Amino acid sequence: MACRRFGAHKWHMTELAGSIQLVDVTTDTFVNGVAKKQLWAAAISRDLAVGLVLGAVPEGWTAILATTRLSQGETEKLKMRPGDVREMRGIPETPRGPKPARRMG
Repeated sequence: MACRRFGAHKWHMTELAGSIQLVDVTTDTFVNGVAKKQLWAAAISRDLAVGLVLGAVPEGWTAILATTRLSQGETEKLKMRPGDVREMRGIPETPRGPKPARRMG
């Protein structure tokens, strides 16, 4: 899934620094009786991250803040802008990295 942007807020880059949150998502797809999980990133404050991700995934999926946090270097590698949300594949250091970005207005 690509990157999406929600909201019409005007942001400054200083507001984004360190504000990419990781969110654990549980899908409604089951494999051997276990729900599939996904990791998403949201460029927004922690208190708004789950809601932003839930707005990007299908209805019926659930989300919680991940306990893992990104380092400043990992955050910079993602090149996300405020309001962006994307599903992650692997960890940022892997060659696959995050899925390509898609913008929503």
